[in-house]
Amino acid sequence: MSLPTRPILRGALALGLAGAAVAVPALAVEPDPPPHYLVYTATYGFRHDGIQEGVAEIQRQAAETKAFTVEVSNDASVLAPATYERIDGVILVNTTGLGGGSSPLTDAQKTDFIDFFDCGAGLVGIHAAADSGGGWPEFDELLGSYGFDFHPHLSLEARENPAGRSAFNPAVITDVIIQVEDQDHVTTRPWQGFDTFRITEELYRYEGDPRADPDLDVVLSLDEESHYWRSELGLGPSAGGLAPSVANPISNPVNVVPVTAMPNDNPVAWVKTHGSHDGRVFYTNLGHSMATWERSDFRGHLLGGIEWVSEARPDRSCTAERFAS
Repeated sequence: MSLPTRPILRGALALGLAGAAVAVPALAVEPDPPPHYLVYTATYGFRHDGIQEGVAEIQRQAAETKAFTVEVSNDASVLAPATYERIDGVILVNTTGLGGGSSPLTDAQKTDFIDFFDCGAGLVGIHAAADSGGGWPEFDELLGSYGFDFHPHLSLEARENPAGRSAFNPAVITDVIIQVEDQDHVTTRPWQGFDTFRITEELYRYEGDPRADPDLDVVLSLDEESHYWRSELGLGPSAGGLAPSVANPISNPVNVVPVTAMPNDNPVAWVKTHGSHDGRVFYTNLGHSMATWERSDFRGHLLGGIEWVSEARPDRSCTAERFAS
């Protein structure tokens, strides 16, 4: 009597195939690529020596964290719809005069720039980015500064200074106290647990009040009473120079002039949302000094700002509509 091998074989085969079908893994879903930023460095006014350090630090952060990618340019022609269709945002490193009389930006370029952020793109502005509007109110509103006014002290720092790059940094103001207003925000991660920290920097006054913007949250502010003039402007007599000496320390007299007097919490850094597509903006007034870019806390502050902004991506249907030819 022969054994019924065929039916058994067929059954085993069917079970095996069924098992194989169950074992096939589901196709993996490709993650979204990291956001890609244009790092823009053009200046149509004063040009900071620290731009070089700024670009290098942002490139380092992108390479090490893999959280974002960058391209760098100072060519005004790159601010165009073709670029906006392939980037997720812009990082302005000490740009100046984008809206001024020396700027090559056309009215159409300015409109497209604002439209890009209205569609939900991310903007990071560093230090002199607040000195970029100059007749371009839409930019100043986007950034949240509502216009650069002035800074009440000088900083003559220069890479080629024969007396050393920090000899004139800053010329008349010592370090100041920065107040940490939101210790729980990602942009203030380096100072969590601290109410204040000290830094030597060139800090701005703004034509508008950033705090008046309901979509803006200040994360760092200036302790105005921490301003003091140095005893010598530049290289004074004790260093063999001819600069005048003033009593040290004296409170910065600009702080008490009624027209320019500022509250004791002048904003230094903030985050805000913009437009109907919830674009994100991070601005920090820090980043003037080359030495600031060497500080690990500032580096962490900037990285936190980029991370926060990276949570916004432009709505491509919006950009397609805005930039349709």
